[in-house]
Amino acid sequence: MTLVMKKKIAIVDDDNNFLEELSSLLSGNGYDVYAYSNGSDALREIPRVMPDIILLDLKMDKVSGFQVAYKLRNIQKARDIPVIPMTGYYTQDEYGLIMKICGLKNCKLKPFDPGKLMQEISETIKNTKSKLFEAGGDLK
Repeated sequence: MTLVMKKKIAIVDDDNNFLEELSSLLSGNGYDVYAYSNGSDALREIPRVMPDIILLDLKMDKVSGFQVAYKLRNIQKARDIPVIPMTGYYTQDEYGLIMKICGLKNCKLKPFDPGKLMQEISETIKNTKSKLFEAGGDLK
């Protein structure tokens, strides 16, 4: 018998309705979901939980998604967790440089197609695991 571990996804978003809807979508598709409504909680818990991927709202009060991404890149065990940034307010002029500084790419604009998000999550997790295997890293 093969034991298959559910993939873990962390969602960080200060919009509680969006957080709840996205959590339902992901858990309904077989993922273990860890939802955080602010950046401070996410920074405290993500290194403990070690999700396979993080969906991160960029524009949040107090601790922004940019700050979360930047700080996670400086935590040894969390630095390689892939992040999909999300926002409803993106402009290349405003966010382009800071996204690069924080190591973020391919921002998802809200609202987005749930099917495309599920596909991107699956591909990102698959590609991350392939890179670990090629580099001789441990698969989780």
